[in-house]
Amino acid sequence: IILFSFILFAGIITLIFLIAFKLTDKNIYFKISFICAVIVIISLLVKVLYPYLAQKAGIGKGRFNWNEDKYMELGGRYFGRYLSHVKDSKDGNTVLIIDFPYNSTLYGAEFSKYVINGIKEGFKDLGNVYTISWIENAKAVDNSRNWFTAKELDRIIMAHPNVNLVISLVGLPSDLQNVNFISELEKVPKFAFFGGGLDMIGEAASTDLVTAVVTFAPGASIGSAKKPDLNKIEEQFFDHFVLIDKGNLK
Repeated sequence: IILFSFILFAGIITLIFLIAFKLTDKNIYFKISFICAVIVIISLLVKVLYPYLAQKAGIGKGRFNWNEDKYMELGGRYFGRYLSHVKDSKDGNTVLIIDFPYNSTLYGAEFSKYVINGIKEGFKDLGNVYTISWIENAKAVDNSRNWFTAKELDRIIMAHPNVNLVISLVGLPSDLQNVNFISELEKVPKFAFFGGGLDMIGEAASTDLVTAVVTFAPGASIGSAKKPDLNKIEEQFFDHFVLIDKGNLK
């Protein structure tokens, strides 16, 4: 907001002195207008290039608004509490999290560590009835939106046959019909999803393996939101996210 206000102010000053130069033909007005125009251009370049340059240089988080991370952590924390609350006492407590590939530039990858931290805190809030036992970084087959495949999901699940709950931050594979672990495992784990590709969620839910799904609320703007208040975690969660379970899936 401050940067855009400064750009707007400098732009107005540029316009005023440009008009003054046209009316009076005084060079001093042209010089002031030129300097303000240069300031506007530099400010716009800073706005456009800063996130990229900061990320490359490892400065800060490469974004102007840092509350995005806090809201993603809040979302993970509420989700961790919810999953703990609905847990069947007969189920085991081991959790596998499927994360984005290492050094991924895919949308959502930059927030995954904050979501995971939130989930951990959410589990802790309700007495650690779940424990994160493994975090697996999925491997991308290509750079398309269908980078996560059924074969990769099979690989991850079969590597942890005794897990009780799988939380995927990357969604579902686009070729969900090709998964094999359901027929190969003696006991299939429950699944929960926080963001990621959810195009096939209806088909997945028909298997009765999906506990819950979290996605962004339509129109929610996390980037421009104020710092979250953990004393109002439920209210702020539902202001920014949608939680889908068996009760409201359809």
